Amino acid sequence: MIPKTDIDIILKAAVQAPSGHNYQPWKFKLLDDAIVFQNAPENDTTVYNYKQRGSMVAHGAALENAVITAETLGYACAVEVLPEESDSVLKLTLSKGQGTGRVSLVTQIDKRTTNRKPYKKVLEQNKLQQLAVLPEDIQSSAQVSFLTEKADIESVAKAWSVNDWLIFNAQVVHDALFPHLVWTAQEEATKKSGLFIDTFELPPPVRGMFNILKYPAVARTFGVIGFGSVAAKQNVENVYASVGAIGVITVPSLTKDNLVQAGRALEHVWLKAGSLGLSLQPIMGAYYLALRAEEDVSLDLTSEQKTKLAEAKRVLTSIFKNANGVPAAFFRIGESDAPSAFSSKKPPVII
Repeated sequence: MIPKTDIDIILKAAVQAPSGHNYQPWKFKLLDDAIVFQNAPENDTTVYNYKQRGSMVAHGAALENAVITAETLGYACAVEVLPEESDSVLKLTLSKGQGTGRVSLVTQIDKRTTNRKPYKKVLEQNKLQQLAVLPEDIQSSAQVSFLTEKADIESVAKAWSVNDWLIFNAQVVHDALFPHLVWTAQEEATKKSGLFIDTFELPPPVRGMFNILKYPAVARTFGVIGFGSVAAKQNVENVYASVGAIGVITVPSLTKDNLVQAGRALEHVWLKAGSLGLSLQPIMGAYYLALRAEEDVSLDLTSEQKTKLAEAKRVLTSIFKNANGVPAAFFRIGESDAPSAFSSKKPPVII
């Protein structure tokens, strides 16, 4: 039997992990010597989370936090990813013993946050080399690769920005964002869920516009007059391409077990980046939406919108020439000022 105090510490660390829109799609079942991570699909029903792919990446990130923390407490960890059809995602079994040596990252778990500010455009190569090294139990399934050339970074930034264009031109994408925004610090402290507007690092004029863009008819009107293209271009120039490097996590295929490993890899890189004084922002909307557009014929997008997504996916899957496998997560990384605000995490739900 694992002491309750240890379980509490491990689960508190687990739920500090990132998830799509900060929806935290997990519940936990406790056994005598193990923790079962169960999916909560009702937490994330956005258009991006097709086949629960984003949630599986989130579970992997939560698992990595749990493993790091358990090892710090003196446990050895055995991980079993459960069958595809099961709502239970994975089982983490703990036993007293030697961990794998990643305990140095435990102090970064509470500090990790998404930083959407512009980053410095120069990043030391030795830091990227350190970030590319994953623990043995992760690297068997996941790989980290980076882009540093200006032209490559701009190509990826333009592919990412298709999602920004769609916010103004496709209601299904607009509705995945605006109804879930949290507008005040008081509301954020109460809900502890969703997207806090202050974390978007928007300049005052754009911040003011978001208050009216939350109405679909207004957003459509702005889309018709071309504002979506303007917003996408500004994000390319001021945010997405303002980086030291762009990274990708690749896996052999987008199966449940590989996506969990991709989440572990992303969180490991993120925590290690924090220890090196770097900021990180995952950007996966356009890619995950493109995957869905390929597979889900019922998705409410026009042929033009699907064509733009297909081209974005082509760029994102071909530009990392040194990467093997299929992309599972993308991110921008670099040095930056501290973020202006943070999103809170809910306490773990134990069933």
